Amino acid sequence: MSLYYALVFCILVVEVVAFTLLALPLPARVRRPLASAAARPFRQASVQVAAKCVAGFVLLLFLDATARAHRLGAQSAAAGHVHGAERAELLSRRFLAQRNMYLTGFTLFLSFTVARTSSLVAELMDLRAAAKSDTNSKSTTASSASIAESLRAKLKAADLEIETLKSRAATLST
Repeated sequence: MSLYYALVFCILVVEVVAFTLLALPLPARVRRPLASAAARPFRQASVQVAAKCVAGFVLLLFLDATARAHRLGAQSAAAGHVHGAERAELLSRRFLAQRNMYLTGFTLFLSFTVARTSSLVAELMDLRAAAKSDTNSKSTTASSASIAESLRAKLKAADLEIETLKSRAATLST
């Protein structure tokens, strides 16, 4: 395997690990720091540009591997009946071209999958935080409403008591 396909394989392994961590059913107190730490570098413009360049490089390798696999398939069909070493060498080159095509194709597919999954996980965490704050504010609002209602009742009782005291004071002064 040449150096650039070895690098593509390393990228594929990193993407598999990232996707596995994103897809695991982790508790929120573990998932939130993990997802935010993983997303932090990709918020920088220079890292985004580098990631796009790497994706473009892998796309070029994919197109090259696809063309090579197609060309070797056509050669093996045109070769017809060949003997021993020639056939083994042709099949070996065809296998390597197909392997490279699948390697780069899966790497491209998984890069888009990881990007989408990470954005969905971030959105899910934001929505859960918003729902939790809404629930807290609704319970606070409900408790505030009940407190306000009890205070209104106490205020009416105090106003009634003041009125009775005023009327008693008026009768006492006359």
